[in-house]
Amino acid sequence: MRKFLSLVLALVMVLSIAVVGTVSAGAGETGKTTVKFFDISGNVVQTETYSVGETFTCTVYLNTSALGDVGSLKANQTYDSSKLDLADEYNPNNFGMIVDLEAMFPVTKGSTVANGMLDGEISYNASNPNLIVAFPFTTDDSILIRSHYTVTAAGTAEIHNSITTLAIADYYLTRAINKGVIQNNNFTMNYTLSEPAASGYTVSGIVTSYLAKGNVKVQLLQDEAVVDETTIAN
Repeated sequence: MRKFLSLVLALVMVLSIAVVGTVSAGAGETGKTTVKFFDISGNVVQTETYSVGETFTCTVYLNTSALGDVGSLKANQTYDSSKLDLADEYNPNNFGMIVDLEAMFPVTKGSTVANGMLDGEISYNASNPNLIVAFPFTTDDSILIRSHYTVTAAGTAEIHNSITTLAIADYYLTRAINKGVIQNNNFTMNYTLSEPAASGYTVSGIVTSYLAKGNVKVQLLQDEAVVDETTIAN
């Protein structure tokens, strides 16, 4: 076994082969959290795993083109506040109002009343008194809510969505969803979580030194900085 390993090390030394690869993050890693994203019917639609300290995006899409524009809606998004922090800015001096409404609610925009200060919940609603120029959720890319969370602790976290009221912009404000119950399901919704950030270190290898017994020192690099090194002995 010693002769075989010595032969391998000798080959590395002769050819000066660079070692390149990806290994899981070591130093500084404090754990991962599996996030489950639920639709308004209580079904898990996507699951992703993020590192503690990582910020990710949740997006809920709504298409009511088969029913017409939306005149009024009331909804919320709940999350596990023991594992996640809302990364979107809110104003605690203004009833917890989300600061950038257009970013979080690209369709309802400034017509939205949204509270981000509640523990583990974003509560939001929007109404448009002008039924001729209502909220146009007319394509599969129409965003109902786009939120951001930062992982604060390892484990498993859930994010749930619910709609209490979804009224179409007609004379009667006809409810497609009333008191949380779907009355007309002729609309579509899609849900996405952003992909986890790439993790791990690149082992750039180069044989940095050879010791008397043919030992090889390998450095572990991240962003071109040495974060760890090890010696492989024969």
